[in-house]
This record gives sequence, structure tokens and C-alpha cells, in this order.
Amino acid sequence: MATIIAPSVRDTVYQGPLGNASLAEASVTLKGAAAGDIVQLFDLPGGLRIYGIQIISSALGANVKGTFQIADRVLVADKNLAAAGNTVSSVQPFTVPDNGGILEMVISGGDATGTLTVILQYTSTGNI
Repeated sequence: MATIIAPSVRDTVYQGPLGNASLAEASVTLKGAAAGDIVQLFDLPGGLRIYGIQIISSALGANVKGTFQIADRVLVADKNLAAAGNTVSSVQPFTVPDNGGILEMVISGGDATGTLTVILQYTSTGNI
């Protein structure tokens, strides 16, 4: 199992005035990433309230799926990424814990090759 770090992990996630809807974008090119590999997409500060994830991908490979999670909190489970697509997944609103968290995708079903872009929909509630 390998950990793949998207360049966006190093970017600061915008935290504007409390309550303003915001977007953050991550994009990563995968080259033969194996089932079980973890793709780190965002390093999120505490206090962000997540409402949705837009997932845009090229055809990543036969049977490839992705589970999007922060620690043990699954936001989107077993998203089929075998074919190219663009979907928006609303999630049960979730506030990132005070100590922050990494939004990651766990690959399953097969080896993944191609481009994945994830757009996170959130508001800043403050780190209280």
C-alpha cells in the first residue's frame, strides 16, 4: 500500500468569513496506483463544514472504485471510477475536527491510471 500525495495537500485551504460557501480543488495524475493505495487530496483545518464533493475523472481502469474519507469518516463510499465521469455527491454535513484532517481517497477494485479532480464544497465555521 502506497500513499500518493496530490500537490493540493500543500495548498492552504481558504477560510473566508464564517458561513461563506467555498470551493477547494485538487487534481492528481495516477500512474498504476494499486488497489489499497491512498491518495491524499486536502489537508483540511478544523472547523470546515463539508457539504459535497464533485468528482471528475478520466477512465481510471477496469473495476476501479474510490472511497473518499477523512480519518474513519466515509464521505463517499465505493465511487465507480472505471469510466470517465463528472458527478456531484452531496454528503451528510460533516465538520472537520478541531485538529484538522486529511481528505483522502482509498483505491479499490484494480490499478488506477488517469486524472482525478476533486472539488470540495464547504463553509468555514471557525476552529472553536
